[in-house]
Amino acid sequence: MQWLRRTPALWLVLAVELLMVGQAVWAALQPPVSGVWTIDQYQQLLPEQTQLDGQGRLGVQLTEYGGKDILLSPVVALTPGHYQFTVSYESRPTFEADGRVNHASLSLHSLDNNMAVRDEWAALSFHRKEQTVTLTVRQPSDAVQMTVYNGGGYLEVGEFTRDNGVTTVLCASQRDSEGYVEMPLLYYPGYTVVDGPGATYLTVNGMVGVTVPAGYAGTISVAFREPKRWLLADGVSLVTLLGMIGWSPWKKRRAVSKK
Repeated sequence: MQWLRRTPALWLVLAVELLMVGQAVWAALQPPVSGVWTIDQYQQLLPEQTQLDGQGRLGVQLTEYGGKDILLSPVVALTPGHYQFTVSYESRPTFEADGRVNHASLSLHSLDNNMAVRDEWAALSFHRKEQTVTLTVRQPSDAVQMTVYNGGGYLEVGEFTRDNGVTTVLCASQRDSEGYVEMPLLYYPGYTVVDGPGATYLTVNGMVGVTVPAGYAGTISVAFREPKRWLLADGVSLVTLLGMIGWSPWKKRRAVSKK
């Protein structure tokens, strides 16, 4: 017992290791979360400047200089993981004098845990009509919310879907050699092919790329999976720490027995 009192730092490190391993295992076992946010669920931050168009979308025109938050999603509870948000929209942004675009963007934040979501946002390309972005939740939160930001000009927003499950692409390759397809996902270690042939890699644009075998026709599905090496590394650290804690008193008892 005296040895235990002399090594509080080791017990603190052990407790932290156990917490990290437990959190990683718990997050890996959580079921996929998906859903849809419809137009009538948005909270309008600028109702006097918001109009509903003929396609069932909310449009906001900013005439004054500078961007503003225009919409808030419903509050949802999310577990740690990488979440895909797909939104249909139309953007006609304003431009700075030097040609820079005042992009619209999506951002994620937590109302009950500042450490759960930090600096998670993604710009919306005005060349597209639909975009999928990947944002990360680092700790459990019962109150996560999405903010839609209009950088300037006109932004029209439709239905959102959110998912931390699977992204699927339909391929029809007529090449005699291996090809590739770029997924609408920002690359992060852990994205892997879960259905179909091919393998993931980092593209020059920083997105998730998937190799497509020559002549393949069908679907390829990609999802984020917690890399096993992360869990293995935590396990090795934990075993090493337990060994260090057990070695010292065993060594002392052995030295006493030899006397």
